[in-house]
Amino acid sequence: MPDEVSREAERYGTELARLFAETGQTQVSLAKAVPSSEAAVSRYLAGRRTAPQEFLEAFATFVRGCGVALSEEQFAHLVELRKQAQRASNGAATRVLYWQELTDQLKAEVDSLRKRLGQARDEMAARELEAQLLTAAREEAAGLAAQLTAVEAALSEARTRAEAAEVDRDRLAEKAAGQQDRLEHAVAYSRELERDLLGVEERVKTLQHELQVLQRQVQRLLDEQAGPVPGPGNLSAAVPVSVAAPAAVPARPGAPSAMVSVPMPDWQPSPVMPQLPERRYPGLWSHGDPLLPIQRNRLVLLRNTWKECKRDIRATRRRLRVPFHVRAPKPTTDWLHHSTGDSRWLTIGALIEELQHYGVAYAPRGVADPYALLAYPPLYELTMDAVSAYRRSVTQLRADLNKLTDLHAERQG
Repeated sequence: MPDEVSREAERYGTELARLFAETGQTQVSLAKAVPSSEAAVSRYLAGRRTAPQEFLEAFATFVRGCGVALSEEQFAHLVELRKQAQRASNGAATRVLYWQELTDQLKAEVDSLRKRLGQARDEMAARELEAQLLTAAREEAAGLAAQLTAVEAALSEARTRAEAAEVDRDRLAEKAAGQQDRLEHAVAYSRELERDLLGVEERVKTLQHELQVLQRQVQRLLDEQAGPVPGPGNLSAAVPVSVAAPAAVPARPGAPSAMVSVPMPDWQPSPVMPQLPERRYPGLWSHGDPLLPIQRNRLVLLRNTWKECKRDIRATRRRLRVPFHVRAPKPTTDWLHHSTGDSRWLTIGALIEELQHYGVAYAPRGVADPYALLAYPPLYELTMDAVSAYRRSVTQLRADLNKLTDLHAERQG
């Protein structure tokens, strides 16, 4: 109808006719391919009627099949021309088709928006669930971290207790060894007392027998004085008085008695020459100090070396019967000097005093435990040369101590 034709419809039809002319085909073949009537195809190409979307899609397929290049931009331009033609058309049917298509398009967009809204809601719910799971995981991780901290604290406390228990065990072992030593001395002392008691009993019996003899002799003399006085010829009849010299009572242990002479007086203990400290300790005596474990291990070597010397001193005390109440090395050598009169024991005591405190300058200041960590490091670094010199000195001291002990042990018999 003439009242339906508009400028937009003519432009739309002109563009369709231009593309169709490039194909070189007839309207009959186009009508069969669309499919549509030949009259309708003619009106669409002439712009007298607005071709709908279905015709435009079939037309684009036909044109591309004939080898005409129709890009997506060109097809979108044709769609836009169709919409403008439908919108500007005076025909009710064409406008109804336009608004129906627009309505369908809006419905499709609404459906798409609803779908996207549902997807967004699902994603939001999933994110909320993930957030809740993440919060729960964080809370669980915090709880596990707190448990781990508690376990580490308990482990550290248990380790500290174990170390303290080891220290207590060592102290108890040392104490038990000392008590065993004192017990041995007490047993030896009791045996000495038993021997002394037996000697005293024998001496008492001897004195009682001698007293009886004296009493009989006195009685005989009294009887002879009461009778005739004997002359020179009968003097031999008188029984002479004879009292045996009292036997020597063994000296009680603990009561020193000087000997007349000492064995091998020309031999003297060798002097010790421990190496002097070489340099100041350069570290801080903390966990980051690389020299700390080396210094500790070398201090342990000194301590173990001195323990061997202490065992020899205890053996000397047992062999020479030093009283059990004389415990320390220096009082022991003093007692042996007074009891034997041998001044070499004083030399041994001086050497012991020098060597048993040798590691003081190499230990941490403030405690006696070389494993303690303090803010006050040792004064000097303990080198292996110093350790070797100390061990040689202790070895020489032990040899001299054992030799002097053997001499006096043989002397005592």
